[in-house]
Amino acid sequence: LTEPVRVFRASVDSLPLESTSYDNITFINGLEHFFADQDMLHECFRILKPGGVLQVIVPTWFGKGFLEFMAFRLKMQEQIYHGMNDHKMYYDEKNIWPKLVRAGFMPSEIRVRRIKFWCSLHVVAKKAS
Repeated sequence: LTEPVRVFRASVDSLPLESTSYDNITFINGLEHFFADQDMLHECFRILKPGGVLQVIVPTWFGKGFLEFMAFRLKMQEQIYHGMNDHKMYYDEKNIWPKLVRAGFMPSEIRVRRIKFWCSLHVVAKKAS
């Protein structure tokens, strides 16, 4: 890292970050914890540089039952239990795609694929140059 890591508290609809300043933003099992996921996607689009990439991994509706079984019935790990209890949303191609388009990403620059036995989506959205 060339700069120290900054930690801050902010509203998801107005991050204290400069527009068009980041090459890559990655959410790994994080977006589903926001009530205002659409606002967060708008902010990601705003702070990405042209040609920048948003990468997201989120749980699917298909995987919801399996994930909840592991967390609540088997109680695999305490962290998983609390994380699952905090989910605000599950996703599939039909509901994440329009959110990305509304945020400003061009449909031709969005790739969505299922991973982890269809229990998660891996999304890559590139901001047009």
